[in-house]
Amino acid sequence: KKGMFIDRSFHLYAVMRTTTETVKSTVGKVEFMDFDDAKLSAARRSHANCLVLMKKFFGLVVKQEKSGSTAYGRPSTAVIDDMVACVHQYEDAVETTRSEYRWLMDKFPKSISVILSYAHFTDTVLN
Repeated sequence: KKGMFIDRSFHLYAVMRTTTETVKSTVGKVEFMDFDDAKLSAARRSHANCLVLMKKFFGLVVKQEKSGSTAYGRPSTAVIDDMVACVHQYEDAVETTRSEYRWLMDKFPKSISVILSYAHFTDTVLN
């Protein structure tokens, strides 16, 4: 049997819409009013920054492999320094994001949007 194809953007919209409605119905009124959307946005920005740094690191690796300009295929000291700096930035970004999500999870443990965002962070960054 062939399944019906649903555009991914529509599916994402439907999930986000359902999530918003679920959050409004499951989180108490006071808790919902207290919900810190700015903190969730900051955590999502930090998550995106982790992905950018991951991409930057692997871009440096690919660039070095393609250039092959050093003897015996070893990267130059400058390339290694760039990679190490990128790894340190990545580690800092991961720790920042993790602490932001920890705060959100402690403050709003029933929030579907926080849980889904944290799950996405865990899947794309921590795995």
